[in-house]
Amino acid sequence: MGKVLIWLTTVVLVAASWFMALTRQPENHDEELAALRAQIDSALELDLIKRTIPLYGEAIKLAPDDPQWHYGLADALEALDEKRAYQTALAQASAQFPDDVTLGVRLLQAYKDDGACQKLVKTYKAASDAVRGHKGAVALYNGCAWRTFPRSDAQYERIYPESGGYFKVELLNKYGYLNSGGRLTITIQFDQARSFLDGWAAVRTDGEWYFIDDEGDRIQAFEGAVAQDLYSFSEGYAVAKIDGKYGYVDKDLKRFAFGYDDARPFTGGVAPVKKNGKWGLIDSEFNMVVEPSYDDVACAESGVCTDHGRVAFEKSGQWRLYDLTGQRLGEGSWESVTAFGVATVVAQRGEGWEVVDETGKVVAKSTADEVRALSGGAMPVRDGEQWTYVDKDGHLLGDDTYTDAYPLTDEGEAVIGLADGYKIVRFMGFME
Repeated sequence: MGKVLIWLTTVVLVAASWFMALTRQPENHDEELAALRAQIDSALELDLIKRTIPLYGEAIKLAPDDPQWHYGLADALEALDEKRAYQTALAQASAQFPDDVTLGVRLLQAYKDDGACQKLVKTYKAASDAVRGHKGAVALYNGCAWRTFPRSDAQYERIYPESGGYFKVELLNKYGYLNSGGRLTITIQFDQARSFLDGWAAVRTDGEWYFIDDEGDRIQAFEGAVAQDLYSFSEGYAVAKIDGKYGYVDKDLKRFAFGYDDARPFTGGVAPVKKNGKWGLIDSEFNMVVEPSYDDVACAESGVCTDHGRVAFEKSGQWRLYDLTGQRLGEGSWESVTAFGVATVVAQRGEGWEVVDETGKVVAKSTADEVRALSGGAMPVRDGEQWTYVDKDGHLLGDDTYTDAYPLTDEGEAVIGLADGYKIVRFMGFME
């Protein structure tokens, strides 16, 4: 009961000081404040800290723009271990003095000490530039922002990166789909499955490829086991392999341009195709816009290879980045490309890794054993058997480690591996 009373008293006192600050006329209260200071000092000498709380409250009423009284009230409440009242006093003082870095950091620290990560993250995001730029505030924020809370309703043998608003999931060599909230919405039942792209996904059961919609209903299928391979629809066409050759079908299964050794979905108006052992690009009219002259092309797990207006081709053992007309982006060349399908490409150079944006500019480097794409300010890296997340400068984000980790989605979700399986998590810094 005493702690609640102190908290309520703190709220009333500080709220009253705000009202006084907004409505009072400037007055000289030096004598009254000096008397209050004497009483406070006397109480502190006798270790009667609780007696100082109403005295600080009176001082705040008289001089709401003087931070020393707010500091004193906070010190007293902290000494009394009145966590709730202490946080309230700091929060209201920080709102009154938004550029006071000491108050701002102290409030964040109070939330951290109380395990109130959600409050810490929200408070940091709403803080002034002065507070957000302080090294101590950033460290406190990072300590909470990169903590996770689960999004999937179970753990699986494998979850694949998000595509088209769904996560493909694997259990006992069968596949299904989780929605973006991590719930199983399409039952695990397929022998093989592609990622969702434009609202449909290609799946196979009992040797037959067909398409399903986002509710898992069969919406289109070839007669019999006609297709030997199939990709999901993207920009009006799906890649299919029929009679040993790759080409494209529309949603009526009308066939176009069958005659490629291999092919991938359209994205950005172009699609990679392989002919006579070499890769090039075609447009949506199936005209060749980049002649087949490359040995390999880098693609995401979804099959998409021309993401974010660029494509990575390999020739004579070197990978380079190009725009969708075949013009080279940047000057870099690399031995391998290991991650693709988000805003950055991860490429290997010697013993290290370079993260390259869509213009060809190197935006991060790492000497970790393995690296995946930088997304949402975080990059999964592996050292030894453990995966963690770091920022573009290599600073560790959070303390958790994983058996596997994938780049963040735009909503701050990520697929991570743990000792007993995979799950989807959301990072606290991406809360609404």
